[in-house]
Amino acid sequence: MHPVLVTVNPAGFGQLLEIATATLQDLNPETYARLKPHLKEQKWSPGQNIIQHGEHSENVYFMISGTADVVSEFGEVCAQIKANEWFGEVAPFEGVARTASIRAKDPCVTYMIAKEQLKSVLVETPLLEQIDRMSKERMQLYLERSIVA
Repeated sequence: MHPVLVTVNPAGFGQLLEIATATLQDLNPETYARLKPHLKEQKWSPGQNIIQHGEHSENVYFMISGTADVVSEFGEVCAQIKANEWFGEVAPFEGVARTASIRAKDPCVTYMIAKEQLKSVLVETPLLEQIDRMSKERMQLYLERSIVA
């Protein structure tokens, strides 16, 4: 497990949220082999939206390379996504519309996978538990950000 610090900066929150995330490299080779056929590789140019706030989706993403900004519903950059981080899990895991936009800051390569495929392969693994917990923590941040606004 790798700790990842995500800076949250909506209207000066100045908080650091520590989210422990497991990466694809943490999977045993058998589990990764079962997951790999479901991962759709995508390439993004700087400024391109990977995720759009308000859309409905069942897809979760993994950043292979590059950096992307998390842009709040108010247009503020409130965090960054870097290589080896999962993102986009709030909407499918919490059953809500996308809570933020994700915009490529530089050239990015991602894997995309549907929540149900991810869950079926990773059932009862620490990685799935980490992604689920991260979705709840990020949903809480979204709610706090919305209340402050």
